[in-house]
Amino acid sequence: MRPVVVLLLLIAVVTAQQHAAFQAKFEKLVTTFLSPNTDKAIDVVAQDMLTQKPIGDLLQHLTEQIIGLVPQSKLESAIGMLTTFQSCLESAGSSLEQAMTAIGNAFQAKLAPVYKKVMTKVKKMRKNKKEDKAILNQAFKIATNGLTKKVVQGVINLCMAKSSKVEFECSVPALKMIMQTAQYNMLYGASN
Repeated sequence: MRPVVVLLLLIAVVTAQQHAAFQAKFEKLVTTFLSPNTDKAIDVVAQDMLTQKPIGDLLQHLTEQIIGLVPQSKLESAIGMLTTFQSCLESAGSSLEQAMTAIGNAFQAKLAPVYKKVMTKVKKMRKNKKEDKAILNQAFKIATNGLTKKVVQGVINLCMAKSSKVEFECSVPALKMIMQTAQYNMLYGASN
């Protein structure tokens, strides 16, 4: 019995290390806006991966959960940012719904290859009756390797391509508030 307990503890430590590595890379390349709740957001995604939700369903679930993941200390500024973003879009003849659809589609398109790799591994490990912690360990490894500046810039570029110049310019202040934008080309029409 003792070897089983030691093995489970080892898997838990390795999984925690993979989770931490992914979180550190996510915060470096994408956002620290949800901090200290980034780990909770990652856990929402992790549980959806374990249940093998399609990427569109996972993104929808995360969208539904996002306001609850924004730290209380940032909630007022987040609501203000969304209100300003929405007003700007409406002045441009667009809507927040259209913008969020474009953003969601860009995420889905650019993250699909990495997500497919993760889901292939999850399905294989589920079939082989592996424990959730071992599955998450592998999923976080794949996700960490797949999260690159090129992927993030690809999402930004696709958002640009699916938006008018005015719509994209409305999004820039919001993106600067929630993303690590200094690392990316945010000029409309530019591509990296």
